[in-house]
Amino acid sequence: MNHAQLIEWTLRSRPLDHSPGQQYAYSNFGYCVLGRVIEKVTGQPYAALCAITVLKRCGINDMTIAGNTLAERRPEEVKVLRAGNNNHMA
Repeated sequence: MNHAQLIEWTLRSRPLDHSPGQQYAYSNFGYCVLGRVIEKVTGQPYAALCAITVLKRCGINDMTIAGNTLAERRPEEVKVLRAGNNNHMA
């Protein structure tokens, strides 16, 4: 799914587990939405804007936003292990 499809699917298919403000649960979904808002407001791709406005100012010149699958993982990318399931990146 692309970002628009993911947002649409999530809002249509995933009801809230709890009322807002009642319980905390981490999710990257908010960052997906925030990235699209940033793109809409600035007219620039999220990754390019981060590279210019944040990373370059910190002296970072070679960072890339990670892909979503093992097939998209770059050779120098950190390996992420998710506890509790067999569907981890390694």
